[in-house]
Order: sequence, then structure tokens, then C-alpha cells
Amino acid sequence: MKRKNLLKLVGAIVLAAVIAIPLTVGCATPEAPAPTPAPAAEVFKWKYQTELPPTNPTYLAAALLADRVRAQSDGQLDITVYAVGEVVQTASIPEALEQGVIQMAHHSMPFLGVPFGGVHYTQPGLFTRENQLLHVMWHMGGDDIIREGLKPLNLYYLGSSTITGSALLTTRAVKNLAGLKGLKIREFGLKAALFDKLGATVTMVPFAELYMALQTGVVDGYCGFHEDTKTHKMYEPCKFMMLPEIEATAEAGMSCNLDAWNALPDHLKAILLGAANRYAFDRATLWEYTDPVNITFFQEECGVQIDYWSDEDVAKIRAASMEIMEEEATKGPIVAKLVKLYLDSSKELGLL
Repeated sequence: MKRKNLLKLVGAIVLAAVIAIPLTVGCATPEAPAPTPAPAAEVFKWKYQTELPPTNPTYLAAALLADRVRAQSDGQLDITVYAVGEVVQTASIPEALEQGVIQMAHHSMPFLGVPFGGVHYTQPGLFTRENQLLHVMWHMGGDDIIREGLKPLNLYYLGSSTITGSALLTTRAVKNLAGLKGLKIREFGLKAALFDKLGATVTMVPFAELYMALQTGVVDGYCGFHEDTKTHKMYEPCKFMMLPEIEATAEAGMSCNLDAWNALPDHLKAILLGAANRYAFDRATLWEYTDPVNITFFQEECGVQIDYWSDEDVAKIRAASMEIMEEEATKGPIVAKLVKLYLDSSKELGLL
């Protein structure tokens, strides 16, 4: 009897186990499906054409900008910097930028053929330091004015940058403004108008022909940036230099194709604008550092004689520059806004 009951008990246990197994399996929590990987962020590849060789401080600042943007965007905005002529020739930069052949460029504003190009590029006598002009452009609305003027060209203006100004170099001593009388000076734009007002004879020679023109007496002088003077060895025909520079600072800009700009997500726009401001700082400091080094080189190793404008001469240069600016202001509303900003800020600084 006991054996019979024991067999019944074992049978009941086995039966319960057999029934429980499929129930347990059926109630098990199913494995969660693998998460769908997030789509890879779109990578934007831009070509940045400069008008300068890789040794120029402006090109070096551009390379720093590209590295900074690449790092801050985790490679999502990948900018490749090209030296002069590597993608397009300098004269073709405006068209290539507008059409999107290149997405970004450093450029002098006169190259774009805009009415305000001259006053943006140079303001002889109106400022004494680069940071003064940068403040006017960044924080007093100057860049916004340029942005408004470039929009019809399908360009977005990323911001202004400055370098140290250009000094008058000549093949004979000048000493003062009276020494400009009859001197043949190679210049263009606002500086040409300035030298004309100051009594010099202004002529235009392509830069590629300038060295020979100075050697042969076709022209007697020109205004040169110190780094360019060194690069192109203009100190060989020109043994005389006047300081301070006829313009304390010169201005250029950085623009990008408007369609390429609009295609960027907001966080990449913010990164690029921040990098553009830092670029201007890098560019200015690189040029400012090299200037005294170059001037010493011109004096000590090249035999260049340096003379200085008197305070009276500087005041006359500023007065003539103000007249030219007021004449330029009649060329359109964008120019008028820019000129007013320059003149008002120069007066506030006590320079006019």
C-alpha cells in the first residue's frame, strides 16, 4: 500500500513539472531588441581659399582656425585651407565664392567690387591701433553693416580682421610731407586719393611689376606691409621708409557662401563665428609680432633709413583722410553708414 502511494506521489510531481515547464517558458520576459544606432552626423567639407602663401601670418591664422573648428565640431565641419592659387586664382575668388566652388575665403573687400570696398580696406589716419578698429567692427555694428552689403552677392560675412598698416617706402629720402611733391607713388583706392591730396603723383603698377618699376624709376615709392616688403625684397630698391605707417591698420574680411552657411546646423554656425573672432586675434597678433622684427631687419641688415612724420604731418594726413571718407560716403547707403561709424569713433578716440 505504501509503495502504491509513493508511486502516485512521484507521478504527480513529474506531471506538475511537465506542465510547469512550458508555462515558465511562455511567461519569460523576451529579450529587448538591440537599439537602433543613431544616424551619423552629417559632415560638412569646406574649401577655404586664401590669397597668400603658407608662410604668411594670415595663412597661418587660417590654418589655426581650421584646426580649431575641426576639433570643436568633432570633425563635423572639416575645413581645408588652400594657399594662393591652389583652387582658384585670386582674381577668381569672388566668383568662386558666390557660386560655391569654394565655401570660404579670406579677402580684401575691394576684390569683391562693392562700393564700400575702399573704405573697409583702409582708413588712413583714422585709427592708431588694430584693436580700435576691431572694436568698431565687432562691437559697434561695423560687421553687421558689411553683412547687409554682402548678402546680395550670396555671401555671409563671418567678420572683419586687421593687420598692422603699411609704411611709405621710397627710392629717395622724403623726410616730410613737403618731400612728396613730384614723387611718383604707386597706389590704388583710398590711399591713391590720399597721396594725390598730399601732392604726390599717383600711378598704378601691377604688384608683380612693382620691383622692376622701382628699380628703373617708373615709380619712386609705394606703401607696403612690412611682411610683404620682406617677402618680395622691396627693401632692395627702396632704401627709405617713413614711420609711423601711413595707415596704422588695414582691414580685410572672411566670408562664406551664403547657401553653404544656411546649410549648417546652428551649433556649427556658432562654432564657426567664434573661430572667426579668434582668427582675427591670431592674425593681428602674428602680424604685430613680426613687424618690429622686420623693421630691425630692414635697418640693420638691409641698410634702410627710417625717418618719422612730424605730429603736424600726421594731423594733415588725418584731415585729408577725413575729406576722402566724406567723399566716399556719397557712393551709397552702406558706404555712408560705414563712413559715419568710422568718423564718429575716430572723433570719440580724439583722433579727429
